[in-house]
Amino acid sequence: MLRDYRQKSVGNQKLAAFVLLPFEKGLIREYILPWIHKRDRDSAVEYCLKHEFPYLMKELIFKYRVIEERERQDLRIQVTAIRRDIVRLYAQCFDKAGYILKGIEYSAWALAEYLCPPDSSILLCLRKANLYEAELIVFKGTVPLIIRDIRIGAGKNSASNIFFGPQDLGAAVDFLLTDGSLESEKAVDWLKNFGLIGQVKTFMPPSAQFETYALLGARQRVRAQNNYNFLEENNHTKFKKAVFGAVICLILLLTAGGKVLYTQNSTYQKIQEDIASLVETSSRQTENNIYAVGEEWQEINQTSLKDLQQINKALGDISKINGSLVLTSWNYQKGKLTVAGECGHNNEIMQLMNIFVLEGWKQPVLVKYHRQREIITFTLNIQK
Repeated sequence: MLRDYRQKSVGNQKLAAFVLLPFEKGLIREYILPWIHKRDRDSAVEYCLKHEFPYLMKELIFKYRVIEERERQDLRIQVTAIRRDIVRLYAQCFDKAGYILKGIEYSAWALAEYLCPPDSSILLCLRKANLYEAELIVFKGTVPLIIRDIRIGAGKNSASNIFFGPQDLGAAVDFLLTDGSLESEKAVDWLKNFGLIGQVKTFMPPSAQFETYALLGARQRVRAQNNYNFLEENNHTKFKKAVFGAVICLILLLTAGGKVLYTQNSTYQKIQEDIASLVETSSRQTENNIYAVGEEWQEINQTSLKDLQQINKALGDISKINGSLVLTSWNYQKGKLTVAGECGHNNEIMQLMNIFVLEGWKQPVLVKYHRQREIITFTLNIQK
């Protein structure tokens, strides 16, 4: 279809293309960091992601932007990531169809660009995701803070909706916008019936069809060179390549200069002294790095031991839960616990969550939920 459109429009000439993707399997994270100079922010964000997703870094391409900055105090950074294989797949498909793929980003960010709500306002946007779900996006100004799927008609205690509450919104909603679909209108009724939103103003964007908002926003972002283009390499990778190239050039220059000035003994001696000084500095830096890594490892061990003790106590309290709750497996990584089990009623899941909260864990999230006859199988992700 893409090839046919191109051939009818421009013949065999190639066309540039920009792709907007749904956020269905995307990643969005916020980090509060100590204030860091701009030149060091790439490596700081990479460090945070490596610690949270140690086995996924090679599979992700990420972009970030500073949402809030207090000079010399702290930074609030939002990180967005996409799987590298998805980018590769789209690039291959468009190349086969005769297009030059110039950019890939998520449609939620382009939608915000077109809507352009006031910076401090909270805008709740609902649009159809599929036959049974509506996509919910919460914007603060033009920044998407939350992206969730609301399952229509499943009730407040369904797997996708059970842990969505006022705390997820973070602040009162100022404006509401829907695409007018039946799914989005049902989602509005669901949110109001369960008291998650109250009376809000209807957001009135510029006159255009809702389906074109994201496309119009993407055009604005591309023209302003402000789009999250996941085709581009991460800034820190570019920086490393630039530094590596500069080092190679410096080595070549020093080598050529050494040959020319070899007969000038005093200059040669000075170079030797500088090299010795650099070696000494490098050795000290290596020792400092080893010490820092050792301290970090010790801190991780202490934190993990405390967490495991609390997990053991929580597991001992599970016998107090009335019902048929049985844990089938659990997995622990630093600051994060995954628990799987079976039970007969949703209340048993809630009691299990309360036990872990009382032991100092927080933010329990139900990531898997399946009911078959009288048996419920579930999986919880719990953070420290």
